[in-house]
Amino acid sequence: MTPTPTVATSEQPVHKAALRKIYPHLLAELGEASGKLRAFFYGGRSLGKSTLLETLAYDAADRNRHIFFIEGKSGHGIHRILVERAAAIRRGDAAPDLYLDDIDHLLSSLLRNEMHDTADHILSHLNFLLSKVPAGKGRFFISSALSPSRLSELVYSLRQPELDAGLLREFFSFVLEQKFECIRLDPWSYRWQERLGELVRIRLSKATSAYFESCRVSILELTGGHPALLIQCLHELNRLVTGEELDPVEQGFAQALGERPKLDPQQFGVLLERHLEDVLVQTGLQPLRLSIGNLRNAEGPDLRDAWQSLVALAQGVNEFPPPKLREILLDEGLIYKSKESGAYVVPGRLVIREILSVSADGHHRPALMLAPNPEAPNVRGELVIRSGLKRETIELSESMWVLLTLFIDDPDRIFTPEELQKHTGLTSDAAVRSAIQRLIAKLRAGGLESVVENVYGKGYRKGSEPHFRAR
Repeated sequence: MTPTPTVATSEQPVHKAALRKIYPHLLAELGEASGKLRAFFYGGRSLGKSTLLETLAYDAADRNRHIFFIEGKSGHGIHRILVERAAAIRRGDAAPDLYLDDIDHLLSSLLRNEMHDTADHILSHLNFLLSKVPAGKGRFFISSALSPSRLSELVYSLRQPELDAGLLREFFSFVLEQKFECIRLDPWSYRWQERLGELVRIRLSKATSAYFESCRVSILELTGGHPALLIQCLHELNRLVTGEELDPVEQGFAQALGERPKLDPQQFGVLLERHLEDVLVQTGLQPLRLSIGNLRNAEGPDLRDAWQSLVALAQGVNEFPPPKLREILLDEGLIYKSKESGAYVVPGRLVIREILSVSADGHHRPALMLAPNPEAPNVRGELVIRSGLKRETIELSESMWVLLTLFIDDPDRIFTPEELQKHTGLTSDAAVRSAIQRLIAKLRAGGLESVVENVYGKGYRKGSEPHFRAR
């Protein structure tokens, strides 16, 4: 009978099947056939650390290895599991391969005295298990959100006098003496854009391929390949294709993805992007929003400087932050190094917008997007306003829609009244002024100021609203 890993489970943000496409090189490098016995891999929230570790554990169990998987976020449940496993080994059971997930979370809980009544016991039993991992043939893999150097900084900053310092030193001596290979999780390091296309194409295999490029580009631009966002997009695309529990709007996507497309691919791409953005704001963006908020509010000069570097990267001002700040941002999974240019990049438009939408006082400024009406995408639509989790829409008349699309598509251009007459079909300067005044009034009623600017004696252009983005 194949042994089953002992796992303290938690919800995994990255699905195992998709993870095999995201990290094929790592699974090959760390798998049973590789012969690797010690590895410490780390990376930011929702990059797939826990799922990668669990996948490796189950793959090893399928090859009849004896596995013990410890979930560092299990809190007090860890104590019971460790006691049972240590007792079994003392009774003569074989020592298992050890997979320790979220070691940073476990140590943080212990050192912050959140588990003060069991902390010493947890470390004592954990040290016993570590001592029993067979040297030279037993596997010992660890995952962490923090790199080894930042994990060490965390330990020394949070030490509690109530915790037995000898047990902590013993724990780290086991870890340090094992000579782990340290691996930063980097889903962008291995043909990520090509693999993203493969993942999209698989989900469209039962439908028409007419929308493949629209789907691929929309998902690429929204997610930037970040697993937290990418996997949610792929799941939603799969749901639309298979027709699982769709509401009336989603049924329109399902019909469009059928054998007889009714929408132009470009129109479909705009509508799909809007739909996926709504999904991601409520799902995959949440852990990244937490990372962004924590960094924004963190204390200490290095973390404050890292936040400023992140904002500059999101603005496209500085593509090469100093090494120490770069390490912090890489650990958080909020930037990656482009293989093409060598520059450091914030992944995807949603993460960029989230960073730039946090004002100096920590509150969200509104981010705006034009969403065309599927029945008349060139002349009607609505303005979508986002602030954090809040989402509002403003219906736009035909003249308002045409005016806003002109200003957004060419934000630096000053349009004369005559040019605006030509584009809108209005018949006089007075009619143009009236249409713009109605537009400004409607936007102001929605809490938006300075969206349209009157350049005296010349005409009109897009105003100073910093988060108006092109369609």
